[in-house]
Amino acid sequence: MNDITNRARPDLYRVAGLLAACPVTGDNPPHCPLAQVRNLPGQKLTEWLFALTHQQIVAIERAHAECYKKCQTGMIRQDRSDRTIEI
Repeated sequence: MNDITNRARPDLYRVAGLLAACPVTGDNPPHCPLAQVRNLPGQKLTEWLFALTHQQIVAIERAHAECYKKCQTGMIRQDRSDRTIEI
């Protein structure tokens, strides 16, 4: 896929929104599948995003949805040191 085709993919925008920080905790929880990716420099992060397949994007979105459910039910919470921990 070329760069223009990639920019037109709405699924990339959804994942890009998750790359800035966890939308639930506002930080970069270590248990998140995107934790290491969030630390990549800008151009590498963009290259990583544009290289994602549809299946990888679906897996990232599923992981986010599951984590969100756990946060809502209290299975994941912030401890006093601001680290996200899974209970």
